[in-house]
Formats: sequence, C-alpha cells, structure tokens
Amino acid sequence: MISASLEESATPVLRTTSWQAPFNGTGNGADQRSLEHALTAWIGRRRWYRTKTKSIFSVRYKSVFALPFSRTRSHIAMVDVALEGGETATYVVPLTFLDGDEAKQFRERNPEQIVALLSFAGNGKTEIGMLVDGLSVDAFLAELLEAFEAQATLHSESDILTLHRLGPLDAPRSPNFTPRRMAREQTNTSVMYGDSFVAKILRKLDDGVSADVEMGRFLTEVGYAHAPALAGWIDLKSARDDAEPKTVGLLHVQVPNRGDAWAHALEELKAWLGAILAGERGSVPTLPALPGRLLTLARAGLPANVERTVGHYVHDARKLGLRIGQMHVALTSRPDDRAFSAEPLDLTTRLELIAHAESSLTGALGEFTTRGPTLSPTAESTLRTIQSRRTELETRLRLIASLDDAGEKTRVHGDLHLGQVLFTGHDFMLIDFEGEPARSLGERKAKRSPFVDVAGMLRSYDYAAATALRAHAPTERATLIPWATLWKRAVSVALCEGWLDAVANASILPESVAAERTLLDFFLFEKCIYEIGYEMNSRPDWIEIPLVGLSELLDDG
Repeated sequence: MISASLEESATPVLRTTSWQAPFNGTGNGADQRSLEHALTAWIGRRRWYRTKTKSIFSVRYKSVFALPFSRTRSHIAMVDVALEGGETATYVVPLTFLDGDEAKQFRERNPEQIVALLSFAGNGKTEIGMLVDGLSVDAFLAELLEAFEAQATLHSESDILTLHRLGPLDAPRSPNFTPRRMAREQTNTSVMYGDSFVAKILRKLDDGVSADVEMGRFLTEVGYAHAPALAGWIDLKSARDDAEPKTVGLLHVQVPNRGDAWAHALEELKAWLGAILAGERGSVPTLPALPGRLLTLARAGLPANVERTVGHYVHDARKLGLRIGQMHVALTSRPDDRAFSAEPLDLTTRLELIAHAESSLTGALGEFTTRGPTLSPTAESTLRTIQSRRTELETRLRLIASLDDAGEKTRVHGDLHLGQVLFTGHDFMLIDFEGEPARSLGERKAKRSPFVDVAGMLRSYDYAAATALRAHAPTERATLIPWATLWKRAVSVALCEGWLDAVANASILPESVAAERTLLDFFLFEKCIYEIGYEMNSRPDWIEIPLVGLSELLDDG
C-alpha cells in the first residue's frame, strides 16, 4: 500500500473494484469511462501527441491486450482519440499498475508518466496504486522483448496484435542489457536494450504498414550494411476483415555510435572556425576560392588547396555521400519487387512536383502577409528580394518539365538530414526511414528522385554552417562568414562526389549532366520552401536560414 497522501496530488483518482476493472469489464462501466477521461487529459500533454492545434474531445478504448506473461500488471491499450472538428486518431498507450514501494519510487522519478491513481478495497482495507505509462517501467520493457522473442500473438474482441521477428533475438543476460527509455522523444517513444536493440513505439497509428518497416526490412534482406538491421516489428490487424495491418512498433539491432552526424559536423566546424579565429590557419595566406556548380565540382574533384584548407571532415562528407548513394543503389536492387523497383521520373510526376512546390511557395510567402514574424534586417531584405523575383523562381521550378530524360524515381529515405544519421567514430549509419511526419503514409512511400535525399543533406550542411556562426559574436561573424561558406561548399561538393561515385553504374541518373543540375536545383528549391513554412510555424528566429538559402539558389542560376 502507498500513502493515501497521493490522493492530494493533481493526478486524477479512480475509485474501482480492482486494478483490472478499468480494462476487463469486471467492474461497472464507470471504471472504464473514468480511465478514458483521465487519458483525455494525459494524452493531450504528451510530446508525442501530434495534433497540438486541436483539443481532445474524448478518448475511447479501441482494443486492449494483456501481455502473455504474468510478471507485470500491464495492458497495451489502443485508444481512439476524438478531436474537435470530428477527426479521430488511434494512439498506443501501454499501461502498467504499480503499488507499494515501486509506486513511490516511480512517482519520485517519473511523475509526468502517471496517468491516474487507483483506489480500491483489498485485504480488508483501501489499497492505493497507480496506472503509469508502461514504456517507463523496466519490467514491462523486458516483458515486451520476451514477447518479440516468442513472436506472441495477442487477441482482443476486435483486433489482433502480433509481434514479429526476422531472426532469433540472442538476448544477453549481462547487466548492460537493462532496458532504458530514451529521453529524446518526439512523435514516437524509443527504448534502448543495453547495446543490443532499440525499440520504437509509434504512438499514433497510420492506416497501413509504416515506411520504416518496409524500408528497414528491404534493406536488411538485401544486405545494406549502413542502416541498423530490422530485428522485428509489431502490427495491429482487425479480427473482422482483411484490411492491411497497422504498424505499432519496430525493433532494430543497436549500432554502437558517438551520436548523430549533426552533432559530429557541428563539433568539427566549430573547432575549425575556432582555429581560424586563433590564427592557426596562418599557413593559408588567402581564402581559397571555390567557384562553380556543385555537381560540376564534384565530378572534377575538390581542388587540392581547398581540401587541404578545410581538412579531414571533407573525407567524412565524401564517405557519407557514398553511404547515401549505396543506399539508393540497394533500394533498386530487386526489380521484381514492384514496391521498390525503379521507374522513369515521367512528365506526369514532374508536373505534380511543380504544382506542389508552387502551392507550397504561395502558402509560405502568404504566411508573411497574414502573420509574419518580426524579421531580422537580413531576413527582411532577403524576403523582399525573393518576392520581387517570384516569377524567376517559378520559372526555375518549371525547368524539370522540359527535361527529355529525368532519370528514375525510386523509394528514398524521404527525410534525410544530419540528424537522421549516426556517426560511429569512423563511418555512418542511416536511421529513421519513416519519412516526413507531415506527409501522408502514401506520400512517404511514394517513389521519388534520389536527388531529394541529396538535397536534404545539402540543406542540413547549410543549417550547420549557420548554427556554428550563431555561436560567435557579431564582430567575429564578419570574419568567419566567408570561411563558413567555404566549409559548407567544400563538404557539399565532397558529399556529392561520394554519392556520384556510388551511383555511377546505376540507372537512376539522367544521361545529361545539365539534367542532373536541373533536378538537384529543383529539390533544393523545394526543400528551402518547405523550411520557410516549417520555421515560420516552429522557429521564427531561424527563418533567415532558408530565406537566404533560397536567395543564394536563385543567384546560382
């Protein structure tokens, strides 16, 4: 029993006949409704709750599953969340009941993960415990991995929950296998099982198998070595029809790493700029010039003086480009698989891309008129320039329609940037293949030009350069801007060089080098336009970065 003083907290208290009553109907219907009401408030406060612009109207159980083992008092609940305006979304909420010292300790460590307190009669006295997010309970996480190993199939009245694995899970018994919920949480919740596995629970379910499962399984089966191997996945299927299952979670083999490639690039760039300020580059009398288009420079190779000046990170960028290109080649390695076989990037597809980009541009620029943020002088001047050159920008976007050969469209990563890559200390591993969360599942699975991934990574280097400069005082920035620009261009050329080497013998590229430039330009424009809209809504003080990027692309025509 835990102290009744818990009832004095803001956490809702459910008075039930037993801890199971809200799940299995042994009590009255009010038990279930009380828990659903508590979930309505709790889900709305989670970081993984997607539609933060809309209030939750109500939460109702869709289906509830008990794990096949009995060491924890847990259920996995699928709940239908009704939003204002009539939209409904299904969320995954594992719930574990704790009491006694275990509940006290949990409250001290994770008070925000307590959904509700339970009060019920037991052993002749009032018992008080709590229902908490099961993904914060080590015992539940250990049981979940055992369910993967057993390939458990769980049943409710309406649904079937199945845990699949691609091969045996050789789970070590060493202490470093202890499960640990990762602190970084956005739309999903991830758990590390020591240095062996990483599990990811997709809190909001899409209608269908996730792109991450499809891509992970394909790349694992074809032997692509630079993405974590998919070890298993969880899906939810209706027991009443043959609808495609929905992905609930994934299990990957853990890759030892030193963090993501964003942190690695930023660390390298900050050290390099610091050395510039300290005068340690005194052996270079003048700033090397690097004129020309990226792909032209990449095919020729970086000039020796530029590579020598920028230093060893050039080799890292070249290797990263190589790994991205090898992924694109791997994704076209089974022409008999219709979901992954390459297809011509035809005119119809290109016209759709142009229409979408122009619509996004209208929306992004229109936001400034209706509720634009306070802009820095540079951002305001750049915005006026872009608005005055809009016709020119739209003409540049439409150039892809005039190509006789635009290469091929394939399955791609779709949301590739430095934060979606792990740095192992000597190599890179690509992760998170679910695509941009704002896109529909169908859009995330659609075949696109591989240049979309290249453009995403190049824009990420642009953000890295801008972020590194922000760490310096304005007086220092004036000195460092041309050097940061050199670094950004040099590593971008190196990335393209590695990528072109990897795809040289594949059929995904158009035959014309000019067509390659036109395609890369389009997807860089598209990405900048997307970033303007994103920063407007999420980080207005960062909006200068994509505005300046868009202007520089126009000047690079």
